[in-house]
Amino acid sequence: PRKRLSGIPLPRALGGDELTLHLSNLVTAGEERALALEPGHQVPRQVLLSALNEQGLKLTLQALDLVWIDAGTTVIAQGESGQEAYIVARGELEVVRNGEGGARTQLARLGRGALFGEMALLSRAPRAASVIAARPSLLLVARSDALAQVVEQEPDVGAVLADYCRR
Repeated sequence: PRKRLSGIPLPRALGGDELTLHLSNLVTAGEERALALEPGHQVPRQVLLSALNEQGLKLTLQALDLVWIDAGTTVIAQGESGQEAYIVARGELEVVRNGEGGARTQLARLGRGALFGEMALLSRAPRAASVIAARPSLLLVARSDALAQVVEQEPDVGAVLADYCRR
C-alpha cells in the first residue's frame, strides 16, 4: 500500500518530467514552510545538487528515479559492483561493513539529503559497505547510464560530480 509521509501522497515510482514536476512542487512548498521557520530549524541544502547550474540541475533531476524501499531492504551489498548512486529523500538507512569472521560494524546512519553509493559508481570499485533501510525510505536513484547522458548534454555536471567526489 502507498504510504503518506508528512501529508504528501508519494507514488512508488516516478521518473523524467513527472519526477521533475513533483520535486518542483515539493521544493516550492518546502521553501514556503522554511520561510516561516526560525533560522536554526531550516533543513540544510543538499551540497551536490546545490552546486549545479539551473540547466544541470534540471537535467539531473529528470535523470533520477524515485523509489520506495521497505525497512530491512538491502540497497547496496558490500563487495558488489555499483552502477547507481542514491540520495535519501526521506527515511533512514544504516551503513554496515562485514569484517573477517563475520564481525559486523555499523559505520553510519544516513538520513534525508545524504548521498551514498557514488564512489563505486565513479571508481567502478566494489562497494565498500552494505546499506540497509532502517525504516521505510524514499530514495532518488542516479543510474550510471542516465548520468552519462546528462554529462554529455551538460559537461559542467560532470565537473561538479568529479569535484564533489574528490572532496
